[in-house]
Amino acid sequence: MKKHRIDMNMLVDYKPDVFLEHIKDLVDSAKDPDLINLLIAALNNNHSEWCNGTVISNKVNRITDLLAKQVLSLPHDRRMQMFVVALTALLKSTPQRIQEALRLVKDFTNEVPLEKRDVYTRKWLHHVGFFVKEAELFDAALSTYDLHLTAQVAEASNRDPKEYIPLLNELRKDAPTVSICEAYAKAGQWMDAVECRRDAKDCSLLRDLLKQRAQNILDEVAAKSEEVER
Repeated sequence: MKKHRIDMNMLVDYKPDVFLEHIKDLVDSAKDPDLINLLIAALNNNHSEWCNGTVISNKVNRITDLLAKQVLSLPHDRRMQMFVVALTALLKSTPQRIQEALRLVKDFTNEVPLEKRDVYTRKWLHHVGFFVKEAELFDAALSTYDLHLTAQVAEASNRDPKEYIPLLNELRKDAPTVSICEAYAKAGQWMDAVECRRDAKDCSLLRDLLKQRAQNILDEVAAKSEEVER
């Protein structure tokens, strides 16, 4: 199917109930995780025109969720081998489960021998980067409030150090709660930032960011009004 570019959705759509029942067998029998990655990448919610099987509602999310759970339930060595499948599944979901993928990268890195951690982290973050835009990935990393992971994400995506190092240094200076709420704000997650603000003694940068965001919205509205008047 890979060689002849046949729609791999047929694997699911031919007998969807059977496919769902044998997700475990699919994962257990796979020798190359990239073969399952190809299947995940090809998935869509349309039903193959060549198949008359039952239509699965929310097909992509159901299958990716099952695949991720199955991979994460594997014994340690096998789980490490197939880990990229779990990442692909999380990032194929709608909406993408980026923060969850990043947290798993962090957790799994801790299971790797110390001398190999940087290699595995870069490998897994590069994989995540195939599915997520650079800016969106950086914001997601920032909102986890793991500044070391955020720096690794920035390095893996070749982000300009002049852009992210001053930002991370600024966050490291502040008290933890303040830094967390400011990290949320910088990532554009305003509701989380406001919720976090309740526990912070001071969050001046958050106020400044909110003011700037409000001003940007006003400027956008004004610009659109001018276009309409013209």
